[in-house]
Amino acid sequence: MKQVLNRFHLGKLTYLALTVQSLFTMETANGKVITEHGGYILPKMIFAAAMNLPAEGGGVPMAPEASPQDGLLSMSSASGIAKWRTFFLLPLLVAAKQEGIKGFQIRDEKGFRVVLDRPMVLHADGEYCGDVTRVEFRCLEKKLWLLHE
Repeated sequence: MKQVLNRFHLGKLTYLALTVQSLFTMETANGKVITEHGGYILPKMIFAAAMNLPAEGGGVPMAPEASPQDGLLSMSSASGIAKWRTFFLLPLLVAAKQEGIKGFQIRDEKGFRVVLDRPMVLHADGEYCGDVTRVEFRCLEKKLWLLHE
C-alpha cells in the first residue's frame, strides 16, 4: 500500500490507514507504569509510546512538547477509551490536540517501567521487537537504552 501511495506523494497515509484498521481489531491490556516519582495505572491501555521527539515516523505528534535535549522521555499513552470512540479521537491525536482529553496522557520522566497483564506488541523506531509484558525505557545522556523481557 505504501508503494502505491508514494507514487501519489501520499505515503504518510499508509500509517493512518493501518492505524484505523488496528483501531477496530486491537486488544488492550491493563498496564502499570512505574517512574522514579511513583506510578500510575493505565486501564485497558491502547498504546504507550516513549518519545524523545514530538512525532513518530508517520508524522503523528504523539508528544508535541517532547525534546531530545531536556534529558527526559515523554510517555504518551491512551487508555480506558471505548473502541468506537478511538475513531473519533484519532484526528485530535494527528492534530496534536490530545492533551486534556480523557484517556490520553503525556508525562515527562527520566524513565518508565511498564508492566502489562497480557503481552502487547513492542516496536522500537518502527521495528517489531516482540510481544512483551514488561518493558523499561530510560533516557541516558547521548544514548537510548531499551530492555524488554
